[in-house]
Amino acid sequence: MAAGGEGWLVLSLFFSVSTLSLLHLTAAKTTAGFSLELLHRDSPLSPLYPGNLTELERLQRLVKISDARVQYLKSAMAFETSNLTTHTNIFRPKVGAEAYPFLYVVRVGIGTPYKGFQLLMDTGSELVWTQCKPCTFCFPQKYPMFDPKQSQSYQKLPCQHPLCKNLQCVNGECIYRIEYAGGQSTKGVLSSETFTFPSNNHSLEAKSGMFFGCSNLNRNFQFSGGIDGILGMNRGTLSLVTQLSNQISQRFSYCLVESALSMKISSFLRFGSDIVIKGGNVQTTPFVQYSQNPKLFALNLVDITVGTRRMNFPPGTFTSKPDGTGGCVIDSGSAFTYIDQKPYESVKNVLVDYFARLKLKRINQRPYTLDLCYTLPKKFSGLPKFIFHFQGADLEVIPENAFLVSQAGKFFCLAMKPEQGLTTIGAMQQQNVRFIYDGSRNALSFVSEDCSKDVS
Repeated sequence: MAAGGEGWLVLSLFFSVSTLSLLHLTAAKTTAGFSLELLHRDSPLSPLYPGNLTELERLQRLVKISDARVQYLKSAMAFETSNLTTHTNIFRPKVGAEAYPFLYVVRVGIGTPYKGFQLLMDTGSELVWTQCKPCTFCFPQKYPMFDPKQSQSYQKLPCQHPLCKNLQCVNGECIYRIEYAGGQSTKGVLSSETFTFPSNNHSLEAKSGMFFGCSNLNRNFQFSGGIDGILGMNRGTLSLVTQLSNQISQRFSYCLVESALSMKISSFLRFGSDIVIKGGNVQTTPFVQYSQNPKLFALNLVDITVGTRRMNFPPGTFTSKPDGTGGCVIDSGSAFTYIDQKPYESVKNVLVDYFARLKLKRINQRPYTLDLCYTLPKKFSGLPKFIFHFQGADLEVIPENAFLVSQAGKFFCLAMKPEQGLTTIGAMQQQNVRFIYDGSRNALSFVSEDCSKDVS
């Protein structure tokens, strides 16, 4: 069996229990928390595993995914009617595996009796959806797609439902269409169903009445048969987080394993009472409004420190502007951090001066297509740390998470890139930090943690 199939058997064991076991497990006492295993897309256990790539190939691929991701966040992605027209400002990269701007995969159970489905975790989009029968145009799946006729709990939302207010009604069905920045689109029936998750007492827990998209017309998705849909996690009404807000105290959390270990060790996407803070200096910063898309998780970035040099950017440098430019978003779908063009140039100049004083040789061929790279001296330990100063909280990024270091290639690169009109804090710069998204406080909290020890 292929690696993706093995991963399904190993990591989704709770989806392969018998019907009798399911009845026993779902009868367990209702809990206020659950956790989903968070698989990096390049893990051998991931359905998107690319095979044995060289270090250079893997990192070049991550850069392409990250470049697509930042455009995805900037695009006019929206939950709209079936009459959606193409937006001229939507970035459309070449359709291929690297064009799908997602880094992590989770598995959930859908239906009664439930079946397991592999969804892309996306804090940048709203709707939870999976492919459904009968399918007019669908991408290949390794396992059978969701069949509403086989589920005792499936229901289509009537056109009179409040969630259907701005959608098209066709034959009494509430029809949605979403167009993504990579040129992909999905269309289907807004529905409700029972979702099954592993709970914090190691049983399975069924959540009934979950709204989701039953998609039967999907264009330009190329997931190699291993992905079944998307798990929307932003601040929108239909996201998983918002729907479960009362049951999970409006909180979810993750702790991303460092790059060198993410191919072997997975962590967990935790909800409600499953979130455990193991100590340390917990810091908290409020979420702010992002004018381009108020459903994204935006933060008030005040300043940046490079090494020991605080940049002292003018107030408002990273503020979201009325014209849609500016702003800072925390995002798990991009491997790298992107800094708005003008402040990035200032950061880059400080680094150029710093490495010039150390007499390091700059590389001009731009390995991995990153902007600032140098030859790596033997036993070099002079890489500077970064601090992102948010309103009321400082996120320290250790050198190992601020730079890509290739011992084999004997060079290193800044793991950050310039981007016109937006700053995003990427996954590499979030490693070994627990992040808690708290809707009740409208804030993000974080604390250092060894994410490799985030076990179930």
